Amino acid sequence: RFGFYKDMADSHDTTRFFTRSRQKVSVRHHPAGHLAHKPKEGRVEVLSFESPFQAVNPAMREQYARHRRNRIAWAEHWRHDGPARPTICLIHGFVADPYWINSRFLAMPWFYEQGYDVLLYTLPFHGRRQEALSPFSGHGYFSHGFSHINETIAHAVHDFRLYMDYLEDLGAPQIGVTGISLGGFTTSLLAAVEDRLAFAIPNVPLASILDLILEWSPASEFIKTGLRLAGMDIREARHVMAASCPLTYAPRLPKERLMIVAG
Repeated sequence: RFGFYKDMADSHDTTRFFTRSRQKVSVRHHPAGHLAHKPKEGRVEVLSFESPFQAVNPAMREQYARHRRNRIAWAEHWRHDGPARPTICLIHGFVADPYWINSRFLAMPWFYEQGYDVLLYTLPFHGRRQEALSPFSGHGYFSHGFSHINETIAHAVHDFRLYMDYLEDLGAPQIGVTGISLGGFTTSLLAAVEDRLAFAIPNVPLASILDLILEWSPASEFIKTGLRLAGMDIREARHVMAASCPLTYAPRLPKERLMIVAG
């Protein structure tokens, strides 16, 4: 199973691992929560669709599909009245999925008042996408092994691109993305796969998920034990995870449309 991801990484070809769905999805509209931003003009609503994503590795498809709640992609959309406007998309960090926290922390109300529409995207296994018995939002992202993490990252990119299709169908003239921490990591990958983006601004992004997990206690002890039991060293584990690492791929956006916020 791991050989599949090593081959993907060695190709340095984003189109092999991050496939773009050509399937049209039916986007549903829901009322926003009571903590949502309440603009003076326009409206805020929650969007969802059933994701057509299948695990890239055929050997993982049945196992990954068992997470039924994760199949529904969620986002909150702030839209001005009239034609769709240039849209800033925001991707949250690990466990930090509440829309109201992210919108205020990254000053989205200010950008909305400047005339931009806003889309707040929910990563897989977070918020309403987490399983019913998940101990906390985001738990399912990292809790099922290296292959699962790779597929979850591919899923995050896949569903975001479908929201881009939706915004384009509304007539949004430009779409840009920024994200913080794990959301910055996802933003970095989007810069490697999506030339439709007007900009990509990873904000304090992760560079290597594996190395970060190895610094987390007590999770690091479980990972180290798992590596020993699998007879795998850190170099091989990095190779397995390289298929979903932004450092594996060159960006598709020119430098003037990229900015990394470090911290």
